[in-house]
Amino acid sequence: MSVEMTDPIPVKQQTQGAQLDSGVTAPDCALTGVSGNTVMLSDYWQRSPVILVFLRNYGCTFCKEQVLELRNNFGKIKRSGAQVVCIAKGTHQLARAFQILFDLPFDILVCGDDASVFRAYGLSSIGLTEIFRWRVWKRLFLCALNGIYNNPFGVQPGRMERTGGFLIDTNGKILFAHRAEDVSDIAEADLLLSYVPVGQSQLLRQTGS
Repeated sequence: MSVEMTDPIPVKQQTQGAQLDSGVTAPDCALTGVSGNTVMLSDYWQRSPVILVFLRNYGCTFCKEQVLELRNNFGKIKRSGAQVVCIAKGTHQLARAFQILFDLPFDILVCGDDASVFRAYGLSSIGLTEIFRWRVWKRLFLCALNGIYNNPFGVQPGRMERTGGFLIDTNGKILFAHRAEDVSDIAEADLLLSYVPVGQSQLLRQTGS
């Protein structure tokens, strides 16, 4: 599966950290929805601000933690006027099964085995030094205590991608970017919500969008 993209983030912007992404135009990508339909990312952000979250792997414990955190905060996200969209590798059938299993009230878009959409958003692959860290094992233990460890999907083959979370406004501008420092680092919903444009979210609530 190929991914069509426009306006990738300049390399300098990719490597400088979250705040330097403010005001940068988000890459628009053609991806596949869970029904097998082709969707443009701009179809989402033209309607309302988008919390865009990249998932590493359907079998990743921390990706499960991420989507459950978004699900548990979905009411708050909806009231803010924003919407959630996740991007993952793999097939749309697998994404649909993942969505159903964890009762996710938001869309998952897939890019097959093509990681170019990850790269366009400045998300490189994960190295070994970002896996074997004390913080990773500590968070894995905490996930197990909270019942998040077990995941029936198992680890999918392929490169370990870096996860990330972005807030994109209705003009297609990135207002905030969080790129994981290691495999356990997720984008907290409250942090992403703090960047939702107040004017846009109020307008959306008034119009019922």
